[in-house]
Amino acid sequence: MCLSAAIGELPEQGATTLPKLVIFDCDGVLVQSEEITLSVLIAMLNAQVQNGKTLDSAYFIEHFRGRKIANCLREAEQLLGIYLTPQFEEDFRVRALEALTLNVKATDGILDVLNVLEIPYCVASSAPRNKIEQCLRLVGLLPYFEGRIFSCYELGRWKPDPLVFLTACETYNVEPCDALVIEDSVTGIQAAVAATIQVLGFGPVSRHRILAEAGALPFADMRELPTLIDQVTQGASVVGTLGYIERLKRNDPCSEVWWDSSPVVYAPYKKHLLDKYPAAAAHIEQLMPQDLSQPWGFSSVTTNPRLVTAAILDKKEYWSSRFNLASLSPGELRKQLYNEVIAEGASTLKPLWVQSAQADGWICAQVDPSDVRCTERMTARGLELHRLAANVMVKVPGSQEGFATIEHLVAQGVSVNITFCFTVSQFQAGIQAIERGIASARRNGVDTGRCKYVITFMIGRFSCQPEFALQAAERGLALGPEDMRWAELMIYQQIQALVAGSKVPVKTLLSSIKVDVDERGHKHCWHLEKTGLTTTCYTLTPDVVEFLIERESHGKPVAPAREPQQVPAETFARLIRIPYFCEAYFIDSIEPYDFGNHEAFINACNEANSAHRRLTDYCVRLCPVAKPFARSLNAILAAEYGVLA
Repeated sequence: MCLSAAIGELPEQGATTLPKLVIFDCDGVLVQSEEITLSVLIAMLNAQVQNGKTLDSAYFIEHFRGRKIANCLREAEQLLGIYLTPQFEEDFRVRALEALTLNVKATDGILDVLNVLEIPYCVASSAPRNKIEQCLRLVGLLPYFEGRIFSCYELGRWKPDPLVFLTACETYNVEPCDALVIEDSVTGIQAAVAATIQVLGFGPVSRHRILAEAGALPFADMRELPTLIDQVTQGASVVGTLGYIERLKRNDPCSEVWWDSSPVVYAPYKKHLLDKYPAAAAHIEQLMPQDLSQPWGFSSVTTNPRLVTAAILDKKEYWSSRFNLASLSPGELRKQLYNEVIAEGASTLKPLWVQSAQADGWICAQVDPSDVRCTERMTARGLELHRLAANVMVKVPGSQEGFATIEHLVAQGVSVNITFCFTVSQFQAGIQAIERGIASARRNGVDTGRCKYVITFMIGRFSCQPEFALQAAERGLALGPEDMRWAELMIYQQIQALVAGSKVPVKTLLSSIKVDVDERGHKHCWHLEKTGLTTTCYTLTPDVVEFLIERESHGKPVAPAREPQQVPAETFARLIRIPYFCEAYFIDSIEPYDFGNHEAFINACNEANSAHRRLTDYCVRLCPVAKPFARSLNAILAAEYGVLA
């Protein structure tokens, strides 16, 4: 059986014993009635509007799910600018009951569950008792729940208030910690969490992210419930199709996972994974939905000059056919090709950006790496990229000139990603630059409320620099692979402490994540497995995604850290003697001018420049020469090298 939930220790709880009571919600759990009744409600509300905006059905079905109808009506009045008489709610209940009578069905598999469930169970719902009974009667479930119904209407308090669950526990003489709630709504999950009751979130995969963020362990197939209860009983650490993203968000709901490649390779790479790991199809779908616009899976996308160049050169005709090459110089063509890749990716992500109220759905576009020492050129290019689409986040290197650029861009309402960062001091400078930019924007009446800011720690590029090993060797220190990874983790911990203490709305973005292979040939990734206790964004390359799927397919899923990581004392004692590490670890240990002189910065910049030059060369070969050389190629070769072409 393929499980669709993560089973393990809930936050702040140890391994569990057999639940003594299972509490089901009704609508959306026992019977599929929620969407029927809310569709009726939203249609009736929209019919009250004469000339004005209406409620989006898909959004408000989710928004109103599990809530007291009276509260939904009050909110709708404010949103739509209408007045609803008391008769409206009565009319709604009549029409909803008519629709339910025609269309309501029992949740697929629930009868199988009830027939094998040996634990006491009941139903606790926000609906009136007569509606609960009518729904259960219509689908043949009422005999299972007669004398076991708890209604918020009879208590006068509605979810997310926990009283209905606590009342059920008290009636059955069961402590809340010994109960298990099955819910489908955010408000219901919040009520269970408030009651300190374990909660499983039932719903399709597309809703798992919402359920997990609310505090539940999601699952998609009701038939799996007995198995899930058995695993809860055993306190198992087994993880099913609940993916890495949801496990990460159990630590911190604000953490994110980004696609670290061009959007154009997303679909082909997903097909590659499905072909290679057919048994892991559920895991793949959980991490990589049909497209990047879905509200689960990757939150945003980051690109860089190397990725964009590769995307263009992989489909040369696809991109170059969009332009009149005769009218463009090589430089103009290069910029337009780059812009086109970014704009197309932004369009793909726009639905997610809109649906998430601009929290997700961003695509990062980097300024030209050749301008890394010029604030004016980076600022101008950053504004050009910003104007490509509303959901473009401008990527700027963390040099002294880059931080001046960041301040200018933030002041003009631009979302930014500060890249090429390897030191705590760069993060401090980045936070300060964003803070100054926000202050300037506020003075000039520029709204930054919807902007997003991240600073990228290129974690896997820090310890692989030759300077690190050279300085260690000069001090008679032998650094092993684990020492080097500990160095990166210690810098990450310092960064997280700095970000957490800041009032600036910025997140840490980890990139250059590396997968290691130990002496036994086993793959592991400290960058994923020893981080993520606090808010962290991750960029996952296709290779790292495959590592996650491979581990899932082998029954050894990757999970983020569940407790603070403590560096071995002997490792810290070695690292602290190495200037390369100290410059990165201690704040103010490197001057802003030298940010751009750091070896890791230089090498990352060189790689970006190499891709930039490669794309430029491709454009030179495509475009006709506008200004012929004054001297022939043979003349130049003869003069310089004494040879002829």
